[in-house]
Amino acid sequence: MTAQDLIRQVRSHGGQIEGDGKHLHLTAPEPLPAALVDQLRAHKPEILGLLCGESRSPSLGLPMDMGQWPEEARDWYEERTAIFQFDAAVPRNLAEQKAEAMTREHFGRGWMLS
Repeated sequence: MTAQDLIRQVRSHGGQIEGDGKHLHLTAPEPLPAALVDQLRAHKPEILGLLCGESRSPSLGLPMDMGQWPEEARDWYEERTAIFQFDAAVPRNLAEQKAEAMTREHFGRGWMLS
């Protein structure tokens, strides 16, 4: 099972998964199956790589390196970051994560971070 498959499985259980570069942060309405949690632990580096931009997945329309994004995508990302940070009072680091997820969904039509 790939890291992307595991992320999808978490979401299929109504969960959310985020990474901060060193740790995975999971939330779910009910405890996730033990086998899934074991797989998440086993694939933690790959999952963090996807969530934190260290690799590229072919299903994502935008490069993982945001510096390689088209100007329109970067502008859209910056606008959403500001909306989250200032209108919704979300801390900057979380605002950036949410804005990146929205931008990837909008421009890439791939999977979306929560």
